[in-house]
Amino acid sequence: MERKDINLMDYFFLISKARKFIFWNFIIVTILAAVFSLILPKYYKSVALMLPPQETKQAFGFSDMLSSLPVTKLQLGSKGSPVDLAIGILKSETVMISIIDKFNLVKEYGVRNRDQARAILKRLTEISLTKEGLIEVEVQAKTPLRAAAMANMYVGALDSLKQVINQRKAKDRADFIEQQIHENEEALRQAEAELKEFQLKTKAISPYQQQRVAISVSAELELELMQQENTLKEYRSKSFSDSHPLVRGLLNTIKFREDMLHNMRFGSSREGRESLFVPLQEAPDLTLQYAKLTRRVEILGMLEQLLRQHYEESRIEQVNITSTITFLDRARPPQQKFRPKRKLIVLVAGAGSIFFSIVTILIIEFFNRLTELTVENRRKVEQMVRFLRINN
Repeated sequence: MERKDINLMDYFFLISKARKFIFWNFIIVTILAAVFSLILPKYYKSVALMLPPQETKQAFGFSDMLSSLPVTKLQLGSKGSPVDLAIGILKSETVMISIIDKFNLVKEYGVRNRDQARAILKRLTEISLTKEGLIEVEVQAKTPLRAAAMANMYVGALDSLKQVINQRKAKDRADFIEQQIHENEEALRQAEAELKEFQLKTKAISPYQQQRVAISVSAELELELMQQENTLKEYRSKSFSDSHPLVRGLLNTIKFREDMLHNMRFGSSREGRESLFVPLQEAPDLTLQYAKLTRRVEILGMLEQLLRQHYEESRIEQVNITSTITFLDRARPPQQKFRPKRKLIVLVAGAGSIFFSIVTILIIEFFNRLTELTVENRRKVEQMVRFLRINN
């Protein structure tokens, strides 16, 4: 049997011959699609828009350093930006569970537990960052009011959770600082006791002032001693003997001045004699020791003031309920449903039915022509049909 050539007109002829099949298939499929689209539940989408949270900067200096100490288990934000963290919190299980409980979504979605409700809520929620850098929360629900309420609830839950996190961080930081205050107070008492003991032992009450007075007195004694030695030379030049009352008195005065200078330089050699002057020979070492002790007391005192200041700041932050989120656009009940898109469903179903009908006609025609060509091809087709029947 000769092979027939198939041209475009043959295809149009086949389609026109099967026009009733195509027509009724189109009608049936579109009607079923329309009925199906009417059965599908309506969903409304509401959108909430908020400004991204800004990274707050604590006080400068020591307080800033304390605020960054890892003293809390809720040390969020070690790597992500505030925007990334806000989006992560919005998508967290904690926020979703709070919304599921608030709106009783387990019953609403007709599921058995929270996990199944959370999976559905996750599909119905979209949280993203717009190209302008704003955080957008889109929620779908079966009623306009519920969609708007759930979208706003997401933002409210984020704000509440951030407040709780900040308060717990402040509490942990306050506990840490309080412990440091107790340790610093003990160190300060010990430093003050060491300074007091040093002052009582060395009589270096204020070495700087005592040394300045001692140098001034020593200079005056040196000047007086030089004058008296000159006077003694004059007396001796006049042949006054050492037994002369004037010379003897002057020698006693010179001896007294020399003893005073010796005491000023090396300390008093008389036991039990108190002196307010620090020996000049010991002054450098005593001054250094006094400076170290006083510096330690001053540093610990300043540290205590800073710790107490930051402790009070942390205590205030524990009760801070100021909102951390700024709404740009609150979610409002939408006027139109978001899905199902019934027209689109019917159009796609109708177009699909026409395509399926045409493909079916062409396949049938192909096998019909194949069986008409030769006995060998007919035999192959029969074998294929038997093979398919056996497998089914």
